[in-house]
Amino acid sequence: MRLGFSYVGLIYLVMLFVPNIIWTKHQPKDYDKYVGNENRILLTLERIGEVLVSGIALVFSDFNLRSCHLWLLWLGVSFALMVLYEIFWVRYFRSEKTMSDFYSSILKIPVAGATLPVVAFFLLGIYGENILMIISAVILGIGHIGIHLAHRNEVCGLPKKKHFIVIRILTGIAVLLLVAIFAVISAVIALRNVNYIKHYPSMIHGVEEELYLPLNGQEQYVLMTGRDIANPVILYLHGGPSSPDSTVTYSFADKLTDRYTSCCN
Repeated sequence: MRLGFSYVGLIYLVMLFVPNIIWTKHQPKDYDKYVGNENRILLTLERIGEVLVSGIALVFSDFNLRSCHLWLLWLGVSFALMVLYEIFWVRYFRSEKTMSDFYSSILKIPVAGATLPVVAFFLLGIYGENILMIISAVILGIGHIGIHLAHRNEVCGLPKKKHFIVIRILTGIAVLLLVAIFAVISAVIALRNVNYIKHYPSMIHGVEEELYLPLNGQEQYVLMTGRDIANPVILYLHGGPSSPDSTVTYSFADKLTDRYTSCCN
């Protein structure tokens, strides 16, 4: 992930915010009546997701255009969904602006006004190989789509029991997702701390350094570790792509650090 301004992210946010700003002046009748019934957990996830997605879309240059490559298909599909999102809004603004119009589907995509941008940002995260955007889009999706599915069910007159079951399922998924994210982050942090303690002697007498070096016009991650900088160097080239192994590199480099300086790419 590379920090930097993303003009693609800015374009996506403009496409997202402009129709929503216009919508505030053209809300469906009785919309406020449904807002009071929103699930607090889903609402919290929606707000968190909105902030994260908006910020990440702007501050990572991973989403900008690259040289022609098949990976651009992810961006193409993502942008097509955003165009479809704009079509949804045009159709809504030309309608009678009822709750049924607002929660209508497009191309059989349910609650298109909520689903389309979430999926678009999720695919944008895949295109940019940005795990933060992917996770944020999932959080946003659970909250945003969950809330609007609940509204649609109320509009369609779904029995309260079924409506309650839907909310419970979405809430359960949200809790499991947050637990999984917390577990992964905790595991990564713990592993890095263990490695730091284990390799502290190398930091004093040898080398223990992680950095990015420009190779053939692209920054490449390099891990250097060894107990004595006078030892010969072994260069390990990782096959990849998009398969980072920095968290496990220590496990096979440990046996070498006494006699060699290991440089892993």
